[in-house]
Amino acid sequence: MVIVLIVLMGVGALIWLVRIGLVWHFARAVPALPEHPPTDAQEDAPRVTIIVPAKDEADNIGPCVTSLLAQTYPNLRIIVVDDRSEDGTGDIVADLADGGDRLTLVRNADLPAGWTGKCHAIRQGVTHADGDWLLFTDADTVHAPGCVASAVAFACKEGVDLLTLLPAVRAERACERMLQPCLSTTFLSLFPPSLVNRPTHRLAFCNGQFYLIRRALYDRLGGHEAVRREFLEDMALGRKAKASGARVCVASGGDLVAVRMYRGFRALWHGWSRIFFGCGRSGAVLAVWMLLSVLATVLPAAVLAGGAVALALGAGGWRVWAPIGLAALQFALMAPCMARLYRMARCDRRYLPLHPAATAVCVAILANALRLKWFARRITWRGTVYAKQRQSA
Repeated sequence: MVIVLIVLMGVGALIWLVRIGLVWHFARAVPALPEHPPTDAQEDAPRVTIIVPAKDEADNIGPCVTSLLAQTYPNLRIIVVDDRSEDGTGDIVADLADGGDRLTLVRNADLPAGWTGKCHAIRQGVTHADGDWLLFTDADTVHAPGCVASAVAFACKEGVDLLTLLPAVRAERACERMLQPCLSTTFLSLFPPSLVNRPTHRLAFCNGQFYLIRRALYDRLGGHEAVRREFLEDMALGRKAKASGARVCVASGGDLVAVRMYRGFRALWHGWSRIFFGCGRSGAVLAVWMLLSVLATVLPAAVLAGGAVALALGAGGWRVWAPIGLAALQFALMAPCMARLYRMARCDRRYLPLHPAATAVCVAILANALRLKWFARRITWRGTVYAKQRQSA
């Protein structure tokens, strides 16, 4: 039994060695947008239309829209789609518009059969859009004044057709600060940006919190109508763009864009379960990642705790010290790797020691996502109940 445990611990150490290499490659392969955008943007700069779908976002929509109205980019229009909200979201946007021509409010009152709510809301916004570029962003994001200018300048300079940003993760409650970094890095591990940014690799990724796409490409792909049944329409659109030969790029948004995805544990549990369910990865891939997470993080924590108890009770010898030593090695490898990821995501590193516990919760969320994939007949998404349909791969 001890030999088996030692072998498993050795596998866990190898996982962290590989992950350190992947994090190092990630840091080198993922470009970062300049925090200080070009200052020579002219009125003839490409027209950008920002579309923000919002359903019951009264707590978030004000700061989001205010930050978009403060953008320094000169040729800009903002369209907010109030999607069947019952909390006054649309009224907040209307007050911010105040008769100006830079912000347009579209009120959507229905959801046709065969559509997911966000897809249909975005489609309503696109019908009013007139930009050369379309920027889709979520209502829980906040943008620095130079965000749009930096994104457009980067996309034009690098010849990118679809640019998606990794935002800084804002967390206020203890459970958010503990879990969000683990959940976010797990998701990115399933979609390594270094592979997404490689034109010859089929893996695609698109983050609905911020993606900028050429209008010509968007129309050629069929827009959101082509992904109207998808729960994660951003990921589905990214797959279509990559398959079409378009240049897709994942970049770090740094402090240019920040997001607070969920408020509290209950929202985190349900929200991330749905994300892993709808992300396009198979159940087998999710199950393998659960196993790797247990071997690399949960098991060594349990071994250290069990070893401490054994030593306190007077046990000793190689059967106790060998697993403890391998567990300590795994934590020695884990600490700098996760610290780098926390720093890149602007997360609170004081919660890094709780990473093993966060990983255990993440494994439970992945298990719940598998339950949804394999057994659930219906799924509730943003307050709407849908009959479960096969998601695209």
